[in-house]
Order: sequence, then structure tokens, then C-alpha cells
Amino acid sequence: MLKIEPIVATEMPLQLLAESFRDFYERDPWNEYLRCANCSPPGDFGAAGRYDDPRLTHCPVCSTQLEQYWSNERVKEYFETAANKPNFGGVFGKNSENEVVAWVWGYAVSSVDELSDLPEGNDAAYVDVIGVLPGYRDNTVQVFVEGHALAQKIYGYRYFVTRTHRDAEYVQKAMSMFGYKFLCESLDPEKEFWIYDPDGITS
Repeated sequence: MLKIEPIVATEMPLQLLAESFRDFYERDPWNEYLRCANCSPPGDFGAAGRYDDPRLTHCPVCSTQLEQYWSNERVKEYFETAANKPNFGGVFGKNSENEVVAWVWGYAVSSVDELSDLPEGNDAAYVDVIGVLPGYRDNTVQVFVEGHALAQKIYGYRYFVTRTHRDAEYVQKAMSMFGYKFLCESLDPEKEFWIYDPDGITS
């Protein structure tokens, strides 16, 4: 069992976070290997300028040298952007040596433009990232369940929304087990939103 604690942004192990991102998002169906910094605007973490062929060296569109999609610097930027959003919060999972080995974080649903039609207020959290390091994957259920419970207790969240790849059936199956249901398509044609709404607030 891991020790579950409220997340502290300054304690996030960014190197491990970057390794975790690459381990997960370089897999199928995400295939986020490379990006063109010229075709992908700063702060854009979507599909623009993204390439899934690790053999490429230069952008097929503009010939700019490609870089790792989830480089250490990009992961740091992604996390810091999230940590500065309204109502940012989440949990760490720590092992017996008090090392951070798992994390869940999110922020106010109102920060996600695509979800602007959902009820406003502080009742809703957008679950941005869930990560568990290899070697601790047996604790994923604990991190997910206790993380949500602590978020409800500390931050007062009553429903949660997240986004996943439409072809990530194993993620969808896991989300269904936790009570999440399909909500709507995303503007990104590869992605879709799922919701956990036990009180029927959005019905």
C-alpha cells in the first residue's frame, strides 16, 4: 500500500514524470514520439506538428529538425502550466521510503474551453494526469480511488471529467470500472471526454 498525500507542486519529481510520460504516451494509440517546433506553436500539446514515426529526423512539411515530443523540458512546461491553473490539486502516492511514485492531478473544469457548457462553480475537477511508476502498478486502483476520495474531501469536488484517446480501449475499460462514462467527443478527433458524476449534477 502506498501513502496517499495531497500533491505539492514543488515536490514533483520532474525527471521521473518525464520518463513516465514517455513510457505511456509513446505507446499505441497515442504514438507521441516526435514534434516539429515550427509547426507546433509554443504551449500546444495537441496533434499539430506531431509525428509517430521514430525514424524521422526532419519535419515532412517544413524540414525543421524534429525533437522529442515529451522531452524533459516539455514535460516540465506541461506540469507547470497545469499547476498554475485555477483550483489545481491532486495527490501523491508515496512508498515506504517516502518517495513519490504515483500522482494524480487536476484543476477546475472551467479551465477547459471544450467543457464550458458544464455546470460552473467549484464542484467539478478536470482530471489531467494519472501516473504510477513501473513497479507500483499494482497500486493503481488504490491511487485512483483514494485520490478521488481525498480530492472530494479536501477540494469539495463532486464530479470529475477526464479525456482519453478514443482508441485506448484498455483505458476506457478501467475508467468504466471506476464509474466513469462517455461524455462527449473532443475537438481533437483522436480524443473523447469521460465523466464520473455520482450525484447526477450534469444530468
